[in-house]
Amino acid sequence: MSDLKNFFKSLNLASSTPSTKKQSYIYKREIDKFLERYFLLSVIEVMELLKIKDPIELKAIVADNKLFTVSNIYSKGQLGFPSFQFDFTDKSVRTINIKILKLASSSYENWDLAFWFNSFNNNLECSYIEAMNQPEIYEELLHAVESNLKTDIF
Repeated sequence: MSDLKNFFKSLNLASSTPSTKKQSYIYKREIDKFLERYFLLSVIEVMELLKIKDPIELKAIVADNKLFTVSNIYSKGQLGFPSFQFDFTDKSVRTINIKILKLASSSYENWDLAFWFNSFNNNLECSYIEAMNQPEIYEELLHAVESNLKTDIF
């Protein structure tokens, strides 16, 4: 089965119109572009990285908006954790990620949230993900997030 057919199946589309297919194709293409730059960690990989033994603890971390997940369309819709959320040296969730999610998680979810993190911000002159790698501009980053969420039309 082709990747696009798998994608349609993961969306549970009983039927699709040409318009729906085109929108789904565009969305899948954006996912593929995102995955060219950032990888996804599985639930098991995140539990190992954060030294979590009980999946309920990980679920609580996600529910508390300290991490977010996306549907991994290449793993039968299993949850994936975008890698930029983690500090692999300290084996932790990046503090700035938690601060941003507290602000943004009510506005976006799943892939829309990942795309938003990857979107370019004119004031920062980079994406939110790129700004997360620049501790010297964290205050400006948080201000840009707040400003963007106030003016975002969605």
